[in-house]
Amino acid sequence: MLLGEIAKEEGKIEEALRSFDQAAAILEKKHRPAIPGLNFQRGDALARMGQAAQADTLEVKWPSGQVDGFSNVKANTFYVITEGARELQFQRISSAPADGRVAPAR
Repeated sequence: MLLGEIAKEEGKIEEALRSFDQAAAILEKKHRPAIPGLNFQRGDALARMGQAAQADTLEVKWPSGQVDGFSNVKANTFYVITEGARELQFQRISSAPADGRVAPAR
């Protein structure tokens, strides 16, 4: 995963994606739990590519073992994802307060 992070920071997005995918495949093959942040790093690399207006599919693997899938997820949009929910909930974000925490818009 570290090689993927380095490649991403150097702007080598396709190389980063290959590294993240290889790390995920190794973990799955060895029946090991996911590395925290691996899916986030992969998603961030995809977002940096900026080539898609939406994700055809989005899969969330929860710590409980449940897997939720969503389709046609718009890019550059915030969602609240609840385990077991059948739909994504759009979340409007306002500017961050001085303490740096992001608060939902009203």
